[in-house]
Amino acid sequence: MLPCPKGCEEVLASELRALDVEASEVRPTAVHAVGDLRTGYRMVLGSRIASRVLMSLAQVDAVNDDELYAALREIPWWEHFDASTTFAIGSSKAPRSSFASHYWVQRAKDAIVDAFRDHAGRRPSVDKDDPGIRFHLHVGERHHELSLDFSGEAQHRRGYRRSGGKAPLKENLAAAILHLAGWPEAARQGLPLLDPTCGSGTFLIEAALMATDCAPGLLRKRFGFESWLGHDADAFDAELRDARSARKQECPAAIIGLDASTNALASARENLRAAGVEDFVSLAEQELTDATAPGEHGILVCNPPYGQRLGDEGTLFLFYQALGDTLKREFGGWTAFVFAAQG
Repeated sequence: MLPCPKGCEEVLASELRALDVEASEVRPTAVHAVGDLRTGYRMVLGSRIASRVLMSLAQVDAVNDDELYAALREIPWWEHFDASTTFAIGSSKAPRSSFASHYWVQRAKDAIVDAFRDHAGRRPSVDKDDPGIRFHLHVGERHHELSLDFSGEAQHRRGYRRSGGKAPLKENLAAAILHLAGWPEAARQGLPLLDPTCGSGTFLIEAALMATDCAPGLLRKRFGFESWLGHDADAFDAELRDARSARKQECPAAIIGLDASTNALASARENLRAAGVEDFVSLAEQELTDATAPGEHGILVCNPPYGQRLGDEGTLFLFYQALGDTLKREFGGWTAFVFAAQG
């Protein structure tokens, strides 16, 4: 299962198909996929939109936490990780579930620890902050699922964010918006992309990674499967080699970021360097109202600095008025995608 931001399910399914992964079911905020171990590694390395990559280990029908505990205690957990490895369990909950997910997580932890103790007289320790291996419990109405978290840290944590402004956009959501904007195809056609309020550069970096076919997982140092006893290092290395060989050394389209804040641009430059795409993106300090189109056609995408990044509603209104005027005046042949906060 691959959880994703709400509304991004079909985009994620399309992305998986491009990775030669079969999307077996699309549900609200998640896509289910099938495949072998190499497929799992490919999704962790290549998915820009998924929040996590979860591999199902146990599916349990239980009407109370005692039944969940009993079922999970029967699983040979020592075949999945060693007692010397710390672990943690994250959770999610079906909208109609009446169960307290935090309590069910505790019961799942007890089941794993007790199973280890009964088997070998030793028990693994829980580490919520930096565990050696992570699991995920989805609490449903009756049907529940415990999975290995293949990702480890969330997929949006690419590893390049060195500096961020106020309320930065999550990387996987930025990638989904770029997909919806048609950026991958536009980049292949050589059309430019411009973000007139680029902030710390999330849209710019994700756009550059897409345009150069750089798998986002190539920037990460750790993965959730590394302490899993079923991990196949040779299979992972094969996927890693494929991802590295697919990365282009040149960007086929111009990517431009503007911002009125010197500090924001400094953050963007730092993040661009960390992602290895600083040579593919141009930055300039400029007010939104001074922005001009670098060509007849292209894609404009932005995450306006609303809420805590902008201030009161009056300022917000003036900002959108300025954005609309600029789009009409300078970007007549362009397509604009604006990610706006809900009121």
